[in-house]
Amino acid sequence: MKILFLRTKILFVITLICSQYNFSQTKIFIPQITFPDEIKWNSSDNKNYSIETFNLLGNPNENDFYVQMVKIPANTKLLPHFHPDNRTVYVIDGEFFYCYEKKYDEAKAKKIIKGSFFTEPSNQPHFAFTKESHVILYVTGFGPSKTTFIDNE
Repeated sequence: MKILFLRTKILFVITLICSQYNFSQTKIFIPQITFPDEIKWNSSDNKNYSIETFNLLGNPNENDFYVQMVKIPANTKLLPHFHPDNRTVYVIDGEFFYCYEKKYDEAKAKKIIKGSFFTEPSNQPHFAFTKESHVILYVTGFGPSKTTFIDNE
């Protein structure tokens, strides 16, 4: 059973890498350098918390490959939700508590530290939260994207 799971996981990663490679070959890049002092964070009005985002490349609202930074304040709960696109996430700063579940239960979340990487498969329910520090994430995906919250009440 472990071998089958491992093979499935390896096939998923290979598929994800190949799909990003194929898409990236059709995307035309323009020369671009963005310095930290040029980042203008955009506020989000999602579900009673104030996440800030900055699009480094592309636009998650369009049918396009995108690279986005996401800043989540300290002591923020991201209630169960999912996204229609496959995403990859790298933790740039802070500690992030994350769980692939559709019911919010902090005891099940794993602490993901600065320098860690994880995936958000399309339509995979998950929740997250921060504690005493903010977190900054580096997110890639293929739009259009959105956040759909799961009503657990």
